[in-house]
Amino acid sequence: MISHMARGAAVRHTGLLATCFALFCVTQLVGAGKSPMKVLKYDPAAEKMDLFAAIEAKALSVRIVAHDAEGGNVFFENLSGKPLTVELPEAVAMTQVLRQVGNGFFGNPPAGNGQNGSSSGFSNVMGGGQQGGAQSLGSGFNQQSTTGTSVGNNASNIPGIGIFSIPAERVAQVPFRAVCLDYGKPDPSPRMTYKPVPLETYTEDKVLQETLRIFGQGRTDQSVAQAAAWHLTDKLSWEKLSQIKKFTIPGVFSSQVPIFTKSQLKAAQEMVSKATKRAQERPTEEPQIKPREGARGPALETASAK
Repeated sequence: MISHMARGAAVRHTGLLATCFALFCVTQLVGAGKSPMKVLKYDPAAEKMDLFAAIEAKALSVRIVAHDAEGGNVFFENLSGKPLTVELPEAVAMTQVLRQVGNGFFGNPPAGNGQNGSSSGFSNVMGGGQQGGAQSLGSGFNQQSTTGTSVGNNASNIPGIGIFSIPAERVAQVPFRAVCLDYGKPDPSPRMTYKPVPLETYTEDKVLQETLRIFGQGRTDQSVAQAAAWHLTDKLSWEKLSQIKKFTIPGVFSSQVPIFTKSQLKAAQEMVSKATKRAQERPTEEPQIKPREGARGPALETASAK
């Protein structure tokens, strides 16, 4: 059995490796002597594009660096050759994709949503390998992060939440919070490649979509939103959620303290009820989507327009 001293040393060593790797990733992202923009501004003269439209048009490259299942940073690189204003959705799903050997760190990720693959049920050191079986995440960019300032409140001239401008050939850095959408799968790490996916493409569950939009507003406790998400994505009962215990080393319980408190679970139930009401009131839309063969639960992929 690992002693408490050895266990603590292993955790500190893993954390140091993860920090160093994240710093290396950022260096690769922006190049030497060109730091990412953390204080964002609005340029009224810049062309305005929706996030996914800009990605589709190859005017914008998006790189998600997840520190863990609770958040990280998103790097938006302007590839259009001119100033670009980006409009963000209320919330998105984030799915793992496999990194192609030999590609630069910030290149556009390969196609696919990365939800296939087996899982050991817990992460290896630094989050495991690139088997495509890590957790998918649900997040909103429009919220205050515990590690930085969010879009919409870090520059006085930004005309609203979820909109900002990027000068030509520059990279904007935006922190995000997230919740896991796959209970029991490996945690994300900076070594893994993630991409944003529209909520309507990821899931047909309207209540889950609204739950993530509520979380994306930035006024909900992360633990509350996590309990609500697992209740919807993995069909975990409130009783089952109350029995999940905290652990500090993957797969080894070091405390009998539940992950969720009674008050958090009560708030999560209220959150799901609110999301259910919003889902019923939202106008019905008909996105061009179809179930992906072999998909787990509500996962979907965009249907061909041809």
